[in-house]
Amino acid sequence: MGVPSSDALGSPSVVSRESNMWGVSLVRRALERFETLIALALAIASLAVLEAYLSSAGRLDVRLPFGPVPFAEWWSIGLKLGVQAAIGVTIAVLVIVGIVVAVRGLISWRQGVRTMAEASPESGPAQVEAVRRARTDHATTLWLFLVYVLAAIVVSGAFEVLNLGLSSANRVALPDMVVSIATGIASSLVLVAIYYFGARHLVELLFSISSPTGQRLLLRGRNFLLAGALVGVGAALAPVSWMFELAAVASLVIILIGVRRLSRAYALWLAGDRPPPAPLARYRPSPA
Repeated sequence: MGVPSSDALGSPSVVSRESNMWGVSLVRRALERFETLIALALAIASLAVLEAYLSSAGRLDVRLPFGPVPFAEWWSIGLKLGVQAAIGVTIAVLVIVGIVVAVRGLISWRQGVRTMAEASPESGPAQVEAVRRARTDHATTLWLFLVYVLAAIVVSGAFEVLNLGLSSANRVALPDMVVSIATGIASSLVLVAIYYFGARHLVELLFSISSPTGQRLLLRGRNFLLAGALVGVGAALAPVSWMFELAAVASLVIILIGVRRLSRAYALWLAGDRPPPAPLARYRPSPA
């Protein structure tokens, strides 16, 4: 019994759930949703930079040159609160949409990896081994995501304990800026590891059965993802200056380029730009 899916051009087709075609289409769907998620994150980061710039530069402290003094002061306060509230509400909406997109993407991603593992014998032993490594990296990526969520909590808690010790010893506690930067760096380094294993397994899933063009796109996509993750480490220095938040924007732009390269490689494979499958070895009985 077949399961409907779509090829790279959007035309429907019917394929088996155990086929590479179905698995690749699921992973590509996950990449498309991840692309949407990165675009949402980019919008959130851009709004955060805008709000930080307006606040630090005093652009929101606008005083009316006319009217009673109390009215002019309330106008300035109201304008600042109104702009900050609008940015905050917009970010909250984008976060909610992002959570929905992320959950749907994770489902497609997990199903795609599992299906490609089941169908890997279709393409020979090289693909079987590649998908085996990819599944290991897939599991590592998921575990690292949990570590990423806990990293900020653990590092912050460690600094709280350290500050309590310094306080009991009548020493000066560490500045909040130091704690914030250390927490940001720890979380960012875990995020770099997530992108490393995530990008590697997306390449491994398809590399051995891709055309040279597809392989180049996969490698370029992986490199962009890693470069973007490394650039994002600079955002941990945002407590020093709001301008370091631009690193988060630049990071997401680079990552978005990488995701599009990976998605394009999967789309090319679905469109038929791939080498023929490796012939399966025939069974030959041993001589009596």
